[in-house]
Amino acid sequence: MAGASPDDADKWKQLLADLDEFDAQGKHYHEIQSNLKKTQSELISLKKSATIKDTKDPFTQERRDAALWAKDTKEADDLLRQKCGEVWQSATAAQKDAIYDYTGSYSKFNEPLRGYEYGTNAYLGVGNVDLDKIGTNYGGYKPGQVKKQIDAMTAIIEKSSYSSDIWVQRGVEYTGMDKFFNIAPDDFYLSEKELAAKLLGTTPTDYGFFSTGVSKGKGFSHKPIIMNVYAPAGTKMMYAEPFSQYGQGAKRSWDGVSSQYSFGSESEMIFQRGTTFRITKVEKTGGKIYMDIEVIGQEVY
Repeated sequence: MAGASPDDADKWKQLLADLDEFDAQGKHYHEIQSNLKKTQSELISLKKSATIKDTKDPFTQERRDAALWAKDTKEADDLLRQKCGEVWQSATAAQKDAIYDYTGSYSKFNEPLRGYEYGTNAYLGVGNVDLDKIGTNYGGYKPGQVKKQIDAMTAIIEKSSYSSDIWVQRGVEYTGMDKFFNIAPDDFYLSEKELAAKLLGTTPTDYGFFSTGVSKGKGFSHKPIIMNVYAPAGTKMMYAEPFSQYGQGAKRSWDGVSSQYSFGSESEMIFQRGTTFRITKVEKTGGKIYMDIEVIGQEVY
């Protein structure tokens, strides 16, 4: 500011001071925005976790280690069957029809909920598929017909939860899982360390129904991605083996009471749609990817 008059020098000093103040305020505003976004995220998580009611922390290592990790379906069935029967007996015919139909073919249920157009497999994005039009151009369904089934299935699963912590298993192909994990398709071929760096601590949500097997080796464990899923007490999920089309039970005609002595290869447990998970472990061995994930929240219906 050489050659400037005293008044001009004062003006420049004031402008510089104003700029410093503006910069400080801008940083403060950015911090406020960041804190607001964090708070909003926490509120969403609290809303989703409203169904998992536990006064103690369900995510301690002690709780995880003590949770049921059934060695076979019979062991899981001993714990799960009674509640399943109670829910089945209280369900409407439409609710039973819907979840029974799902156990035979899940595509018309899950593809639209996950953002795919049923029949074309075109990805439109979660929330962008008109559920009232599912199957009207493919499959011969009437407008609203499949949506009613989705709503009915949602309603029956909403009635089903357990007071015990449980581990279940889910095996999947690579296809489509990049969207669930929010990574690039090629990321599955990264080293264990690189893949773990991308996934550990992340919280993916499955907007469709989430099928698993109730014991080790079930739930399509031959697939290249194996997820061991920790479901704390209170998780909304429905044991399906007694009535499943692929089970060894009485199927749709099950009375909610009768037992069975052999079990299907799927031995299915179906989680409520809109379940959010947290990834706690990632390993690559024997040509497969193994993950531990845990339920941290669910939509309330």
